Amino acid sequence: MPMRREDGGPRAPARGPGLYGRTGEHADRAFPVPDRGVRIGRDRARCDVPLSSTEVSAIHARVWPDRGGAGLWVEDLHSRNGTWYSDGRSGEDKWSRLSQPRMLAYGSRIRLGSGVAVYDVRSDVPFRAEPVKVVLPPRAPGN
Repeated sequence: MPMRREDGGPRAPARGPGLYGRTGEHADRAFPVPDRGVRIGRDRARCDVPLSSTEVSAIHARVWPDRGGAGLWVEDLHSRNGTWYSDGRSGEDKWSRLSQPRMLAYGSRIRLGSGVAVYDVRSDVPFRAEPVKVVLPPRAPGN
């Protein structure tokens, strides 16, 4: 799919499903959710969306796109403090604890624990290129 700018030009980032941080350490940050999904948690080595709060489990939750494009699936990975959702239909957040994987429509919200982080489920998050790991040669002695 070619990338397009808002004005129809050829260089704007592609957009797709993702999470947008409303509160917590990820407030005002966007996280694309690729087809393979993302994991949220404290373990920086195994999570795509790392958090530092001890209220969040090492691998707290998993999020992946619905194949039909209707929203994002969310699964709590046996976290201690729970993963919560709000469908946003009432205009105010009424939180329910996830007990099994659930598909959330765009406009819904996800909350980790008592509110250490809250994310909007969005359809228009800018996708960015995958990070590239750069390996530098060892430095010569004295440099």
